[in-house]
Amino acid sequence: MGNVNSLPSKSDELETLVKTDKTHRECSFLCFTETWQNQNNLDSTVDLPGFTLIRSDRDTKASGKKKGADLALFVNQRWCNSSHIMVKEKLCCPDIELLAVGLRPYYVPREFSHIITMLVYIPPKATDLVPCDLLHDTVAQIETRHSEALVIISGDFNHVSLSSHLTEFTQFVNCPTRGNNTPDLLYANVKEAYRATALPPLGRSDHNLVYLQTCYKPCVLRQPATKVQIRRWNPQASEALRDCFESTDWNVLLETDEDSMNTDRQVDCFSEYISFCRDTVIPAKTVRCFPNNKLRITSNIKAILNQKKNKLLEMVTTNGSKKCNTS
Repeated sequence: MGNVNSLPSKSDELETLVKTDKTHRECSFLCFTETWQNQNNLDSTVDLPGFTLIRSDRDTKASGKKKGADLALFVNQRWCNSSHIMVKEKLCCPDIELLAVGLRPYYVPREFSHIITMLVYIPPKATDLVPCDLLHDTVAQIETRHSEALVIISGDFNHVSLSSHLTEFTQFVNCPTRGNNTPDLLYANVKEAYRATALPPLGRSDHNLVYLQTCYKPCVLRQPATKVQIRRWNPQASEALRDCFESTDWNVLLETDEDSMNTDRQVDCFSEYISFCRDTVIPAKTVRCFPNNKLRITSNIKAILNQKKNKLLEMVTTNGSKKCNTS
């Protein structure tokens, strides 16, 4: 990520870096601010092989400015299919420019439904409160609609800080990106998610690029699995339990002593007997419950998901073999 100060003039250098440098080539996505593009610039002028471009050009009427800003997001096609990319929000005004994109990569930890990346540019002359309030409202709406998504906010914030408005987010860029200052920041709604490293600027840009390496450990690796005993309900077991209740002499459970008038005792007696019959008739099974398991994912849904994964693997294998034969 970083501020590139005009991307079209540096597209050849960026393409060379992607082809020759492993750090750039294997990035999941590239976030650039101040690309200085407009409607006259076609996507082909800044196109990157192997990456899908999502851009947000500055609206001169809404922003009141003719030059500067513009946002660009390059998504690695080996990490996320282009059909699984969706623009969630666009915002352009004198105090902030924003682009929110939803991504559903090939692999994402189960605790996250998908990833929402937000690119932000706040002009140097913007007031502190206005962009923070606008960004806070946008993030609140997105998190309300997508409560299980991983939200990443990156861009050039200049003098503005979100620490007082987005208290549940963590900022990860701790290295200078422009001289001794750090205007380029990255926030995420997950702690210990990234580790930042400064890279040389792109071309003659006065901002260093920042490489953020994932250091997040999925929930399944942080917490051990627990063993839970469940009852396997099926038509045969239900019928056996019904026969057990029908052959029971319920009058025996109604004691004739002084405790027979105690309603609470009678309820406890019946409840314990029903639990005894259930434990005796319904077979039990011990299963491992992983911390990232979702309650709505049943065995039937897991079987369907496995079938889908197998079909995707077959498609990838078939396409790969066709390419090899063609070459």
